[in-house]
Amino acid sequence: MTSRQQVVRLRRTALEILRQYPVDVARLRLLNHGFNTTFRVDSADGRRFALRLNVNSHRTTQNIAAELAWLTALAVDTDLWLPVPQPRRDGALMAEVFSPDLDRSLPAVLFSWLPGRDVGDDASVAQLRAAGRATATLHGHGENWSLPTGAALPLIDSVLMDTPNHLAGEHPLLTEDRTRRKGQAAPLTEASEPPGRGVAGAAGPVYGQPAPTGVNG
Repeated sequence: MTSRQQVVRLRRTALEILRQYPVDVARLRLLNHGFNTTFRVDSADGRRFALRLNVNSHRTTQNIAAELAWLTALAVDTDLWLPVPQPRRDGALMAEVFSPDLDRSLPAVLFSWLPGRDVGDDASVAQLRAAGRATATLHGHGENWSLPTGAALPLIDSVLMDTPNHLAGEHPLLTEDRTRRKGQAAPLTEASEPPGRGVAGAAGPVYGQPAPTGVNG
């Protein structure tokens, strides 16, 4: 199945999911199709949203529940400008719909829209400082905030995260010199302190996924 065919089918899935929300959809436009698939949603009353479908993500529903609970708390407790999870008609923050193509349920979340552009590698000093202040706020809030019942975060205690360490043993590309250098670098990674037990420690430096233009989360 081509990428275009995938998007066509996921668009139908997105429209089905949006029926669970109090939103009269006027337009649905693709923003990103990759690890996740994100659509911009324009409502008939002029509002905008971002709908994220967790297509390839390995996050559990408990992980997503933690993300949404924390974002909701951050929106109340801080002055951070962030995507706020939107409730369905029944008040739940996460939706699910069965995908016959994938033969499994797809989790989905509708977020408030963040206007703006992706600065990429062209961030100014002021923008970088603002990002640093926001990161400090995330860590400070996470240290004192508790996960609600039914939510869970993975513990990120490895520099490789979920990536297999292919250099742990023998490898055809490991020459004698490279093996020596690998041995010199090993103590540096082994000495790294594991993150704390709070939300900030479990989430890593910034809890979230790379997002397309106009969407944060």
